[in-house]
Amino acid sequence: MLDRLAQALKLTEAEREHLFLLGLGRLPEVRYRACDAITPRLQRVLDVLTDSPATVRTATWDVIA
Repeated sequence: MLDRLAQALKLTEAEREHLFLLGLGRLPEVRYRACDAITPRLQRVLDVLTDSPATVRTATWDVIA
């Protein structure tokens, strides 16, 4: 019910966590968010690592960068 309330109120992730702490006394379970791309900030970090191989993987181990 708290998850539905958080969705209805369009709470941010931090606000959702606070709601769960108030309502249940614990943090909510981690939600997997599908991601097909990386953020510009992470892309800049990868661009600087010219001499080091690096990959970025999702929670399901899909390589996205």
